[in-house]
Amino acid sequence: MKPENRLRNTIQLIGVIAAVIVLASLSRKLELEFLRMKALDALRVCDLLTLFVFAPSIVILGWTLFKTTCIRKSVMLEGSVIIGIFLLGIGFGMHEPANVLNGGAITPKALKESLNFFDNLLGHWIFFAGFMLLTVSLSIAETRDPQERPVPKWVLAFTIISGLAVAAAIYGNMFNEKTGVDIAVLAACLLAMSIFHMINGKASLSRIPITLLLYIAFGLGSLATLLKWLG
Repeated sequence: MKPENRLRNTIQLIGVIAAVIVLASLSRKLELEFLRMKALDALRVCDLLTLFVFAPSIVILGWTLFKTTCIRKSVMLEGSVIIGIFLLGIGFGMHEPANVLNGGAITPKALKESLNFFDNLLGHWIFFAGFMLLTVSLSIAETRDPQERPVPKWVLAFTIISGLAVAAAIYGNMFNEKTGVDIAVLAACLLAMSIFHMINGKASLSRIPITLLLYIAFGLGSLATLLKWLG
């Protein structure tokens, strides 16, 4: 792939992924009657959007971005991304239905405890594992094969704006939760990405827009959430 085509595809995918993440966050946070309507047994419209629109979109876009980014073939990285996608699917499948049913006022105590396990424990940890594998693998692939030259200023600005949008979505999803585990997972991703960034030649951030976006999104999203909690 020509360098200019690779850069164009990367920026387009970054923009679409950021937009999907923001839309997914808004669908969970907006108290719109339409989004809260039950549409498939106990599942609401917002749950169905997460399971059948936003999650598959992120998977397809993430895989396409990885294939665009990973110039030198790596079985280990490809395997990590595939396992990450698999775990994300399992995590979403456990979390969404259990989350809806767990909120029922008339749910028996024993069932509620099981639902809480699948929602807040097992489902979350499987999702986190998939999330970490996918994002860190993307960053490693990019730092192994950075853009040939620093990206234009408008691309850099677009990447920063996209990172800020994702950071806002992260903050919007976490500031009411007060779960330190979520922050710890993002911090672990940042640490892993920064280590591999240094190992893989310390390419300037202007040559690795995906990693720059992740640094901004995870770093500022976590910092804003912590400041909110402490305030």
